[in-house]
Amino acid sequence: MAFFGANVSLTLLHRQITARAARNPMGPCGGDDCGIRDVLDRLGDRWTALVIVELSKGVRRFRELERAIPGISQRMLTPTTKRLCRDGMVERVAYPTMPPQGEYRLTETGHSLVARSQGCHRLGPAMLGCRTRRRRNRMTAIAVAGRLNRERYPSDREVPMTVSARALLDGIQAELGPHDDDNRLIPLIAAGKAPLAVFAAIAAEQQRITSSDWRSFHAMAARADEPHTSVFFGGLPSGEQQANGMLDALVAAVGPDQGMELPRAGCQAYPAYVAWLAMHAEPSAAAAGIYSNFTAWSRYCKAVAEAMRTHYDFDDPACAFFDFFAAEVSEIEQRALAAIQAGLDTGRLKPGEAHLYARLFQNYELMFWNTLADEFSA
Repeated sequence: MAFFGANVSLTLLHRQITARAARNPMGPCGGDDCGIRDVLDRLGDRWTALVIVELSKGVRRFRELERAIPGISQRMLTPTTKRLCRDGMVERVAYPTMPPQGEYRLTETGHSLVARSQGCHRLGPAMLGCRTRRRRNRMTAIAVAGRLNRERYPSDREVPMTVSARALLDGIQAELGPHDDDNRLIPLIAAGKAPLAVFAAIAAEQQRITSSDWRSFHAMAARADEPHTSVFFGGLPSGEQQANGMLDALVAAVGPDQGMELPRAGCQAYPAYVAWLAMHAEPSAAAAGIYSNFTAWSRYCKAVAEAMRTHYDFDDPACAFFDFFAAEVSEIEQRALAAIQAGLDTGRLKPGEAHLYARLFQNYELMFWNTLADEFSA
C-alpha cells in the first residue's frame, strides 16, 4: 500500500514490530531480513491501515470501528485488531461488564506511524489527479450522451434513482396481494363451517407465538442502531404482550386445545422465522417485510372476529384478541415508513431483501392458517 513510504523510521518500527528485524535493523532492502518487508507484511493488508486511521481520530469500541470502516466484517476486524495489539500499535482496554466490552486506542508507536503517513496522504491526490480528471471527463461525456439519447428516444418507464418507503411498500404489497386469498381457513370460519375446536387451537398456538414475537421484537429493537428503526420495533413488544393476555378469555370460552401433536410445527414455523429475522436480517429490511403483511393479518383478524359473533355467539372478551389486531393504528404505519425510509437513505436497506423477507413472512403466516385448515376442514 502507498500508506507507508521509504521514509518510515526503520529502527523504531523494527524494534517494536518484529524481533527479527530488530536483530538486523539495516538489512539489505528486498532481502529475507529486510525490515521494510516485515513492516509491509504486517501493516500492508487491506484493513490494517484503515483501522489505524480510524483510531487516530480517537478511542473506539469494536462496534464503532465496524460501523466506521465501510465493507469490513466482524470476521475480518477481529484478527486485525488482535494483530495490531500484538504488534504494539494498538492498546485494548477491557471493562468487567456482561457481555465483555473494551475500547481500542493507538499506542505511542501507532501515533508515530500516523504522523509519518501524512506525506503519503498528501502525495496520493497529486499522483492520482490526472487519472481522476480523465475519469471525470469520461463520466461527464457519458452522462451528456445519455441525456441526449433520452431526449431523442424517451422511455415510458423512467426508473427513479431513489425509492421512497411508500413506493417500496406499495410494490411489495402489490406482489403479495394475489396470494393473500391462499388462506384456506378464513373462508371456513367466515362461513361458520369450521368446528369450535379450531378456536382452541388458534388460542393455544397464538399464546406461544405472541410470547416468541415479544422476545424477537425486543431483540430487533436492541440490534437496530438507527433511531427510527429502533422506535418501530421498540413499540411492538407491548402490543404482543397485551394480545397474549387477551387470549385468556378465548381459552376460557372454548377450553384447552385437544390436538394430538402440540404445538403444531406448521403453526410455529412463523415465529421461528421472525426469530431468525431478529438475529440475522438488516432491521430496516425486516421492518419492511413484516409491516407489508400487517394489512392482510388485520383483514384476517377482522373476518374472524365478525364470524365469531355471527356464527359462534362469542362475547366481546373472547373476540378481543382479533379485535385488537383488526384495528387500524396509523402511528405504527408512520413509524414503519420512517424506519424504512431511514434504511433506504443510508443504503442499508436493499429492496430485494425487503421483498424476500415479505414473501417468506407471508408464506409462513399462510402456513399457520393452512395447517389448521388441513386439520379441521374434515
